Amino acid sequence: MGIIIVLLATVENICVVRFALFLTGKSNNPCANKERLGDGTAQDPHAQKGYKAAAAVLTKGRYPLCAWDSDYEIQTAKRLEGRFPEEILKYYLSGLGTMKTNAVRREYIRKAKVMAKIRHLLVELLNDKAQWRAFAIKIKQDNLKRPAFQEEFAKAVPGWGELK
Repeated sequence: MGIIIVLLATVENICVVRFALFLTGKSNNPCANKERLGDGTAQDPHAQKGYKAAAAVLTKGRYPLCAWDSDYEIQTAKRLEGRFPEEILKYYLSGLGTMKTNAVRREYIRKAKVMAKIRHLLVELLNDKAQWRAFAIKIKQDNLKRPAFQEEFAKAVPGWGELK
Protein backbone atom coordinates (compact mmCIF):
# COMPACT_ATOMS: atom_id res chain seq x y z
CA MET A 1 0.00 0.00 0.00
CA GLY A 2 2.82 2.41 0.88
CA ILE A 3 4.59 1.82 -2.44
CA ILE A 4 1.40 2.57 -4.36
CA ILE A 5 0.93 5.86 -2.49
CA VAL A 6 4.53 6.88 -3.19
CA LEU A 7 4.13 6.01 -6.87
CA LEU A 8 0.89 7.97 -7.11
CA ALA A 9 2.50 10.97 -5.41
CA THR A 10 5.44 10.78 -7.82
CA VAL A 11 3.14 10.51 -10.84
CA GLU A 12 1.11 13.48 -9.55
CA ASN A 13 4.27 15.60 -9.13
CA ILE A 14 5.49 14.68 -12.60
CA CYS A 15 2.12 15.61 -14.09
CA VAL A 16 2.13 18.98 -12.32
CA VAL A 17 5.71 19.69 -13.41
CA ARG A 18 4.91 18.73 -17.00
CA PHE A 19 1.82 20.94 -16.96
CA ALA A 20 3.85 23.84 -15.54
CA LEU A 21 6.44 23.44 -18.28
CA PHE A 22 3.66 23.16 -20.85
CA LEU A 23 2.44 26.59 -19.70
CA THR A 24 5.89 28.05 -20.34
CA GLY A 25 5.98 26.80 -23.90
CA LYS A 26 9.17 24.88 -23.06
CA SER A 27 7.48 21.48 -23.11
CA ASN A 28 8.55 18.80 -25.56
CA ASN A 29 4.85 18.32 -26.20
CA PRO A 30 4.32 18.70 -29.98
CA CYS A 31 0.80 19.97 -29.28
CA ALA A 32 2.06 23.04 -27.39
CA ASN A 33 0.50 26.11 -28.97
CA LYS A 34 3.07 28.89 -28.70
CA GLU A 35 0.70 31.60 -29.96
CA ARG A 36 -1.76 30.82 -27.18
CA LEU A 37 0.84 30.29 -24.46
CA GLY A 38 3.34 33.00 -25.29
CA ASP A 39 6.94 32.74 -26.38
CA GLY A 40 8.39 31.50 -23.06
CA THR A 41 10.51 34.61 -22.45
CA ALA A 42 11.02 36.14 -19.01
CA GLN A 43 8.45 38.87 -19.77
CA ASP A 44 5.79 36.33 -20.69
CA PRO A 45 3.39 36.00 -17.70
CA HIS A 46 2.43 32.45 -18.71
CA ALA A 47 6.07 31.43 -18.63
CA GLN A 48 6.64 32.97 -15.20
CA LYS A 49 3.61 31.18 -13.75
CA GLY A 50 4.80 27.90 -15.22
CA TYR A 51 8.36 28.24 -13.95
CA LYS A 52 7.16 29.26 -10.48
CA ALA A 53 4.70 26.37 -10.38
CA ALA A 54 7.39 23.89 -11.43
CA ALA A 55 9.82 25.23 -8.79
CA ALA A 56 7.10 25.07 -6.13
CA VAL A 57 6.29 21.45 -6.94
CA LEU A 58 9.94 20.42 -6.85
CA THR A 59 10.69 22.16 -3.56
CA LYS A 60 7.61 20.67 -1.86
CA GLY A 61 8.97 17.22 -2.46
CA ARG A 62 12.31 15.60 -1.92
CA TYR A 63 15.07 14.85 -4.36
CA PRO A 64 14.32 11.35 -5.69
CA LEU A 65 16.22 8.40 -4.30
CA CYS A 66 15.75 6.27 -7.43
CA ALA A 67 16.56 7.39 -10.96
CA TRP A 68 13.97 5.13 -12.59
CA ASP A 69 11.03 7.23 -11.42
CA SER A 70 12.47 10.71 -11.46
CA ASP A 71 14.33 11.54 -14.63
CA TYR A 72 11.81 14.19 -15.61
CA GLU A 73 11.94 15.89 -12.21
CA ILE A 74 15.75 16.04 -12.29
CA GLN A 75 15.74 17.47 -15.83
CA THR A 76 13.21 20.08 -14.72
CA ALA A 77 15.36 21.05 -11.73
CA LYS A 78 18.34 21.47 -14.05
CA ARG A 79 16.28 23.77 -16.31
CA LEU A 80 15.21 25.87 -13.33
CA GLU A 81 18.70 26.27 -11.78
CA GLY A 82 19.32 29.63 -13.43
CA ARG A 83 15.91 31.11 -12.55
CA PHE A 84 15.50 29.81 -8.98
CA PRO A 85 18.97 28.79 -7.72
CA GLU A 86 18.13 29.03 -3.99
CA GLU A 87 15.00 26.90 -4.33
CA ILE A 88 16.73 24.30 -6.47
CA LEU A 89 19.66 24.26 -4.02
CA LYS A 90 17.23 23.29 -1.23
CA TYR A 91 15.82 20.59 -3.51
CA TYR A 92 19.30 19.20 -4.20
CA LEU A 93 20.24 19.34 -0.50
CA SER A 94 17.26 17.16 0.28
CA GLY A 95 18.84 14.50 -1.92
CA LEU A 96 21.89 14.16 0.31
CA GLY A 97 19.91 12.83 3.25
CA THR A 98 21.93 11.73 6.26
CA MET A 99 25.62 12.01 5.53
CA LYS A 100 26.97 10.48 8.76
CA THR A 101 25.86 6.90 8.23
CA ASN A 102 27.35 3.95 6.44
CA ALA A 103 25.81 3.01 3.11
CA VAL A 104 26.46 0.81 0.12
CA ARG A 105 28.69 2.14 -2.65
CA ARG A 106 25.72 2.66 -4.98
CA GLU A 107 24.25 5.12 -2.46
CA TYR A 108 27.58 6.96 -2.21
CA ILE A 109 27.63 7.27 -6.02
CA ARG A 110 24.11 8.74 -6.00
CA LYS A 111 24.99 11.21 -3.24
CA ALA A 112 28.21 12.19 -4.99
CA LYS A 113 26.26 13.11 -8.13
CA VAL A 114 23.90 15.24 -6.04
CA MET A 115 26.89 16.87 -4.34
CA ALA A 116 28.33 17.75 -7.76
CA LYS A 117 25.06 19.53 -8.58
CA ILE A 118 25.22 21.42 -5.29
CA ARG A 119 28.78 22.47 -6.05
CA HIS A 120 27.72 23.66 -9.51
CA LEU A 121 24.95 25.80 -8.02
CA LEU A 122 27.04 27.30 -5.22
CA VAL A 123 30.27 27.89 -7.13
CA GLU A 124 29.17 28.60 -10.69
CA LEU A 125 25.68 30.08 -10.38
CA LEU A 126 25.65 31.75 -6.96
CA ASN A 127 29.42 32.53 -6.91
CA ASP A 128 29.64 31.52 -3.25
CA LYS A 129 32.89 29.57 -3.08
CA ALA A 130 33.27 30.19 0.66
CA GLN A 131 29.92 28.59 1.47
CA TRP A 132 30.71 25.63 -0.80
CA ARG A 133 34.10 25.15 0.78
CA ALA A 134 32.77 25.25 4.35
CA PHE A 135 29.92 22.89 3.49
CA ALA A 136 32.11 20.41 1.60
CA ILE A 137 34.90 20.38 4.20
CA LYS A 138 32.41 19.56 6.96
CA ILE A 139 30.98 16.65 4.98
CA LYS A 140 34.44 15.42 4.05
CA GLN A 141 35.64 15.57 7.69
CA ASP A 142 32.52 13.75 8.91
CA ASN A 143 33.19 10.90 6.48
CA LEU A 144 36.98 10.52 6.57
CA LYS A 145 36.75 6.92 7.82
CA ARG A 146 34.58 5.85 4.88
CA PRO A 147 37.01 5.10 2.02
CA ALA A 148 34.28 4.15 -0.50
CA PHE A 149 32.53 7.45 0.25
CA GLN A 150 35.75 9.40 -0.34
CA GLU A 151 36.54 7.51 -3.55
CA GLU A 152 33.14 8.11 -5.11
CA PHE A 153 33.04 11.78 -4.11
CA ALA A 154 36.56 12.27 -5.50
CA LYS A 155 35.38 10.83 -8.85
CA ALA A 156 32.18 12.89 -9.10
CA VAL A 157 32.87 16.20 -7.35
CA PRO A 158 35.49 18.51 -8.89
CA GLY A 159 38.15 19.56 -6.38
CA TRP A 160 37.09 17.06 -3.69
CA GLY A 161 40.64 15.78 -3.24
CA GLU A 162 42.02 19.27 -2.57
CA LEU A 163 39.58 20.04 0.26
CA LYS A 164 41.21 20.06 3.69
